[in-house]
Amino acid sequence: MKNLSIKAKLLLIVISSIVIVSVIILIESNIALYKTSDKITNEFEQQAFKAKEEELKSYVQIAYKTVEAFYKRAQENPENTLEYKQAAVKAIEAIRYGKDGYYWINDSHPNMIMHAIKPALNGTDLSENKDPNGVYVFKEMIKATSDGDNEGLVRYVWPKPGFEKPQPKFSYVIKFEPWDWIIGTGAYVDNITTSINEMKSSTEEEIFETMITNIIIIFIIMIILAFVMLVIAKKSIFDPLEKFQNGLLSFFKYLNKEQNNIDLLDDSSKDEIGTMSKEVNQNIKKTQTLIEEDSVLIDDVKRVVAEVKAGYLDKKITKTTQNEALKELQIIFNEMLEIMERNVHNDINELNKVLVSFKNRDFREKIQTPKGEVAKTLNELCEIINKMLLDSLQNGNTMNENAETLRNNVEQLSVSSNEQAASLEETAAALEEITGTITNTSENIAQMANYTQELSNSVKTGQELAGQTTSAMEDINSQTQLIAEAITVIDQIAFQTNILSLNAAVEAATAGEAGKGFAVVAQEVRNLANRSADAAKEIKTIVENATLKANSGKEISQKMIEGYQTINTKVQETNTLIVDITTASKEQSTGIAQINDAVAQLDKATQENAHIASNTSDIANQTSQMAINIVQEANKSEFLNKNSVKIKKHEKTTTIKKEKETSVLKKENKEKKVEVIKANNTENDDEWETF
Repeated sequence: MKNLSIKAKLLLIVISSIVIVSVIILIESNIALYKTSDKITNEFEQQAFKAKEEELKSYVQIAYKTVEAFYKRAQENPENTLEYKQAAVKAIEAIRYGKDGYYWINDSHPNMIMHAIKPALNGTDLSENKDPNGVYVFKEMIKATSDGDNEGLVRYVWPKPGFEKPQPKFSYVIKFEPWDWIIGTGAYVDNITTSINEMKSSTEEEIFETMITNIIIIFIIMIILAFVMLVIAKKSIFDPLEKFQNGLLSFFKYLNKEQNNIDLLDDSSKDEIGTMSKEVNQNIKKTQTLIEEDSVLIDDVKRVVAEVKAGYLDKKITKTTQNEALKELQIIFNEMLEIMERNVHNDINELNKVLVSFKNRDFREKIQTPKGEVAKTLNELCEIINKMLLDSLQNGNTMNENAETLRNNVEQLSVSSNEQAASLEETAAALEEITGTITNTSENIAQMANYTQELSNSVKTGQELAGQTTSAMEDINSQTQLIAEAITVIDQIAFQTNILSLNAAVEAATAGEAGKGFAVVAQEVRNLANRSADAAKEIKTIVENATLKANSGKEISQKMIEGYQTINTKVQETNTLIVDITTASKEQSTGIAQINDAVAQLDKATQENAHIASNTSDIANQTSQMAINIVQEANKSEFLNKNSVKIKKHEKTTTIKKEKETSVLKKENKEKKVEVIKANNTENDDEWETF
């Protein structure tokens, strides 16, 4: 060094410094390039994997929303839950995206519920399914969905057609908790790894070539162009590399939404950095265009979703993009809206308005121009409900009026039955008096047998007594005529009761199901009326026999008057006649006893009629209350033609009132006849006592 000149030393120092600095710069630049390349490559790899994860997540969320829609329908119709599950499985099975994208569904066991391209796996146990690295794939999926988010990414390797070794694959899964379904889809990421490896290899080769070139240039011209090389190196290498790095970092910030604009790289130089900058700028512009189109499409989707939330299903996504996945999503979303509009209605608010009206029991509201099946069906349901409520109100009013008519008729029947019972009691009293009269007659005839010896000395008295006997027989005949008239009244009452039971049966048939019990009661009333008519006929026959006997006694008495002229010579014949009279009196007593029994049976039947009338009145009251409840329930709702409901009219019978008037008249006549009988009996008793 001492033998060297200062210039040489300076030159040597400069050259050494340049060499050292050049070597250091070269080394540092290469290290910086490698670090930058590794950093960019790693960030690019992470971004690519993250983008793939987000892409898979968006696809799975589409399937999740589809299942969620079917679940909401199942919540509205719980009895059809199984059908909605099957429909959801079929819908997910039919969805495809990209070239070969598909879905599968398994549960937490794990068992395969549905595999879109391998149906043979459906229903199989997947707990032991693992990849070549020993990763239990479906168990990892269960773990990924067990955290609070119920979703996650699963990484594993899986055989890929066309490759000898298993390739890396991503699967994104989301758990649908209500049905214990894990919905997933997957995609191979070997193309990303291959691209990154190729990028790393290409970058390392370019960096190595640049390093060799720089070394050669530095060693050739390091002395002559040391300062120039330093300036050129600074301007042509370090500055462009720094700009390249800053540009890439700015691009990644744009991708990460950290800034809204992109600063393009300086591609004015013709070296490798300039070429790389041009390529990167082209990709940056293309990526920016895609991101902007995607953003516009997403904003349009948000707009349509907001319209759908507001209840309008006739909106469509009009924006488009070059992103195939988002374009397919746009088509699927528009088709889904068309199907919903066709099946439901274009405006959900109109449906809600009608349903709220139904909730408030107002069934007059309709959808004016129904476009969906649900809207049309809802209008048909509205018509059916209006008709049903209208019929209920009309039937309730009619039933109420019929029940009121029936109750009035039953009350009149009860009054008639009571009057009939009173008439029978009076008839029984009259019969008892007649029985007493006949008994007295029998006793007197017995006395006549004892006084036969005195008849010869008492011819005149005997003639008067015979006249009295004839008068008594005429009284008996009059009494039997009264009994016959009473029997006729009873027979008419039985006939009118039969007619009333027929009217009650008609009213019961008009009442329908509610009148079945009353129809049975009406039949029993009819049977009792028939029995009363039969008993009245029997009594009439007995009375006719008694009349014949009374006439016979009258004839005998007449013969007694004629025979008194020769009574002294025909005492024996008189005794014989007295015996005949005694026999006839006994037969009359027997007949009257039979009449008493028949009257007792009629009285019992009348009491039963009154009891049945009381039960029928209770049934009529229950029917009336039932009709009132139906009308009140129908009036709680508002429906079409409600105020135009008319009651079905029916003809009302006035037979009972006529029967009541006839019964009252006959009762008055009967009372008069009973008084006559009592008076006659009194006179007869006095005559017998005188005799």
